[in-house]
Amino acid sequence: MKMTNYLCMGVLLMAGSGLCQDVKKTKKASEKVFEEPPSWDVTCEVFSLSLSEAAKLKRMRKTDAQDYAGLVKRVESGKVKQEEFLMLRVVEGSSTALEEVSEMIYPTEFEPPELPNEIHNLSEDLEKARMLVTPATPSAFDTKYVGSMMEVELEVNEEGSVEVASALTLVSYLGVQVWGQGLAEVEMPRFAVQSVKTSLKVKPDSATLMGSVSPPEALQPKDGERRVWLAFVTVSKSKD
Repeated sequence: MKMTNYLCMGVLLMAGSGLCQDVKKTKKASEKVFEEPPSWDVTCEVFSLSLSEAAKLKRMRKTDAQDYAGLVKRVESGKVKQEEFLMLRVVEGSSTALEEVSEMIYPTEFEPPELPNEIHNLSEDLEKARMLVTPATPSAFDTKYVGSMMEVELEVNEEGSVEVASALTLVSYLGVQVWGQGLAEVEMPRFAVQSVKTSLKVKPDSATLMGSVSPPEALQPKDGERRVWLAFVTVSKSKD
């Protein structure tokens, strides 16, 4: 009888030990399953320089990282201007957007000038008759985001390289343009849009050229040579 009791206790102990091991294994497996993907810091920098200097820079056939380092040094000397600095943190496999903008609501459609439905004889008072005519009136509106916007989607390959799909958009307000005349005169806003959209394989911690996002004629210097804007992206693993 005692042997039977001891045998049962031994079986229970062995079963309990196996159960604990299974629980530990399950816990470790669940920790791996729910492990959060790493995050990355994506930095976009835009530099402007004269057209001739930009052409000379690319003819030297240096690497993107070398071009970037040279531009940074020339910013410090005042020969190159840094136009934009945007940074956002991205989780691997997800899409992230950054907006540094102001909303501008503006009319897109107008009702034409018109007279009231009923008026008395004002042939002898033309000035008063003119006052009764309503000018062109806005009837539809739209919203424009003015400023800097960037969208990034990031994937990491097995060999350690990073694939980055990014879109950079810069929108500037240029003022208004007048259309029509008299009571039919309306003002419409003018905008300048600079954008570049790329899908690149980049090396972590190394600047890569996205492309040029040069402004239109309205934003170019009135005197002197045209300016070329070059956009670079740098991806670095976040340090938590």
